[in-house]
Amino acid sequence: MEPNTLPLPRKKKQYQRSTTGCIMCRTRKKKCDEQHPICTGCQRNGLICEWPSAERPQRKPRRPQHHHLPQMGYALPPHIASMITVFAVPNADIVNRLLSHFTDYSPRWLSTRTESRRSEFLYHLIPAAMDSPLILKCILTVAAADLIKYDSSNVGLKGAAVEYYGQALASIREAGFMHHVTVTGWLIHDSDYTLLAVLLICLHEIQNFSNVERLLPHLNAAATLFSQRLDDTPPNSELRKLLSEMFCYFFALTTFTHGPYLAVHRGSSIVESFLTSSHDTGAIIGTAQQVFLIIFRASNLIQQAKKTGMPLNAAIKTKLTAMERQLHCLQNKTLPPFDTGYTDMEEQGDAIMSELYRLGCILYLKRTIDPSIDMKSDTVQAHVTDFIRLLKLLPPHHPVNCIFCWPLVAVGLCTTLHAHQRIITTRLKKIYGVWTSDLVTMSMELLRQMQSASTGSSSLHSQSRGQEMAAYGMHDLQFSMVLL
Repeated sequence: MEPNTLPLPRKKKQYQRSTTGCIMCRTRKKKCDEQHPICTGCQRNGLICEWPSAERPQRKPRRPQHHHLPQMGYALPPHIASMITVFAVPNADIVNRLLSHFTDYSPRWLSTRTESRRSEFLYHLIPAAMDSPLILKCILTVAAADLIKYDSSNVGLKGAAVEYYGQALASIREAGFMHHVTVTGWLIHDSDYTLLAVLLICLHEIQNFSNVERLLPHLNAAATLFSQRLDDTPPNSELRKLLSEMFCYFFALTTFTHGPYLAVHRGSSIVESFLTSSHDTGAIIGTAQQVFLIIFRASNLIQQAKKTGMPLNAAIKTKLTAMERQLHCLQNKTLPPFDTGYTDMEEQGDAIMSELYRLGCILYLKRTIDPSIDMKSDTVQAHVTDFIRLLKLLPPHHPVNCIFCWPLVAVGLCTTLHAHQRIITTRLKKIYGVWTSDLVTMSMELLRQMQSASTGSSSLHSQSRGQEMAAYGMHDLQFSMVLL
């Protein structure tokens, strides 16, 4: 070959970021196909597709910045920072911000304790996150989705939330596959991490509720994983106890609204085992284990009858009546008055929470056993009045308020006085201020519709809703949400 025919050395083409792609793809550092008005990537991931303005001036290159976390406003608490060694993701800044948000806000979602006990569960979750990339992804998923509510204009944060959610689901599927192909041995320790990951995704779907179809598959997956581990000795008994309580709280109250769609044949053994054997004060449900067990048993019994189209015959109503008597026996008459005699706020909160759930469950059973019962009767309104009196004694900022959707709706469906209805609605609004979940607003809307129907001030459609509780009591209502 002649020298002048030799190919010239190619110059390495310098990569330049697209200046015409959408803002979301450029923020996420993804290739944009520039399809207007919404690109394929944003459409696939359900993101807001925004395009730069033609008049937008070109930005100057940013100087590298070296901020310290305290200056950025999201430093980790010392007791949490001491648990963290190396992050498993490249962007340490966003991870620190999300972990800080999780440590600050997760006690509102996962604990009804007070003072130093409020965040005790983090001593199990944070080490698990540092030990397992799967748990870290799930925690970041929960934190990112919640943080968006307070920083809704942060496009980068929205992209991170989508990325972490997709990574978490993919990792859970992979862990589930490994769980199935492994019979015994080394994967037993990881099995609790897989279960924890699934329950954290359940928490994510509750916190960012859109429809119940997104929650139910994860809750059923948790029931399957848990049922296979009931007879095993957990590697971390305290973590297993926390997981048991989380599952029982989610599963028992979801059975009330969507029992026919749950794997009750698997979840029942877990709920029965934990709630009958646990005598300690729980991080979530406190001392109300027996009341939650009755809610689950009654809901399961009624939902199974409704699923098969079988009416509530005498045998079923006899069982429900026995449960109502058991609730009356659970009233602790030796307690001091609820406004005095308590050594700390946690003890008072547990006592009031148990009573509010107990009264709500009594009204639930009464309306189910006899759907035609007059809501204005002295018996019903006496329970409603007791409920309102106790609710007013509980400070709105007390941590136990975060799990009150179920009793507030159950009793709200039995109120006849506008003053009582206002008190319940006001408490739900305060709960929304803490949880910022659409579950709370949907609960308020359900009560508003039913109360409008009962007063006859709404349309014929709303009036017909007031007659819906005829065969299975409250279970005749079509709940579009869960009462968590």
